[in-house]
Amino acid sequence: MSSATKSSVVGMMLLGAATLTAQRNDAADPLKALQAYSEALGKCDRSAVDKLTTDDALTIGPRGNVVTKQEVLEQMRQCKPNPPATMSDTRARIYGNDTAVVTGRAVLRGRGGQDAPEQRFTAVLVKTVDGWKYASYHAATIRTTDTLAK
Repeated sequence: MSSATKSSVVGMMLLGAATLTAQRNDAADPLKALQAYSEALGKCDRSAVDKLTTDDALTIGPRGNVVTKQEVLEQMRQCKPNPPATMSDTRARIYGNDTAVVTGRAVLRGRGGQDAPEQRFTAVLVKTVDGWKYASYHAATIRTTDTLAK
């Protein structure tokens, strides 16, 4: 698995360690669904990830790489638990009755004690007859003097 692909999958997993807060009363359900999806990734639960995502789900990692749902499920065959992440500045907004956008900041806790650079993320969930499902995720590294030097 390439480092860019690993970064995307790890980015998706980081959401499970977050304390997400709703900006609107009915925003709690998509936040719970996003958290359930992230926890399933962290536990390497392929069946739950399959059920909690749309068939056309896409992830765009901080390096611009695109990973499909099928690729995520395949990569999970070699899945290892992910260290927890720290999240902040999370917001959920609902558009109409069936689309939710969650934004926030995240820091991945790296193995060996090194943290990855902080990221901003956007996740899109859609409401289906089976409940809220993860449809899209995009992460971007927050560029600082330290990350620019690398």
